[in-house]
Amino acid sequence: MHALLFVIVALVLYYFSYRFYATFLSEKIWKLDPNRQTPAYKHEDDFEFVPNTQCCFPCSYLALFGIKSTLVTMQGIV
Repeated sequence: MHALLFVIVALVLYYFSYRFYATFLSEKIWKLDPNRQTPAYKHEDDFEFVPNTQCCFPCSYLALFGIKSTLVTMQGIV
């Protein structure tokens, strides 16, 4: 019971720390502006700086979890 209480308190602390510290960093330290143009739009030249309108989440997740390299390795074996 004490271990479960410790885990719950730790998770709540992590959540609030992340929530408020991330807000502090984004507003006070980095001064993020959601209306600011990205370099792809600011310096658009249709060669190096091209805005991306497509979403590539599945590729990102595969690379993040290392599944892509595993699949390529398995493909080479076959």
